[in-house]
Amino acid sequence: MVQLDWQRSVQTPKLVPCLRTVMQKAAGAGGKVASVRKVAFPHVATYTAAYRVVIDVAANGTTVPVRLDTVLLGRGRTEVTLTVTSPDAAASVVFPAEVRVARLLAGRVSA
Repeated sequence: MVQLDWQRSVQTPKLVPCLRTVMQKAAGAGGKVASVRKVAFPHVATYTAAYRVVIDVAANGTTVPVRLDTVLLGRGRTEVTLTVTSPDAAASVVFPAEVRVARLLAGRVSA
């Protein structure tokens, strides 16, 4: 089941434009999606993929970039999504905590 879902959603070139559209709607009038891209992430489960969305959020005359990292994991019949939101201070780095949590989640997913 996960394999088929992965092929139909994660492995399609339509995923990044879809994420951009969904995140722009979620950001509303006060936010603008600056970028959406796939990022390198350690292979911690049978299926592993990670994406980074940066949204410029305007508040009180200031624009602040906010980073949303989404890690998708799948094994057997189970899929898990881990989303981490933070100020975009270190946009090029995957937080070590994300990798640790993803490994913990993958270890608890039954095959």
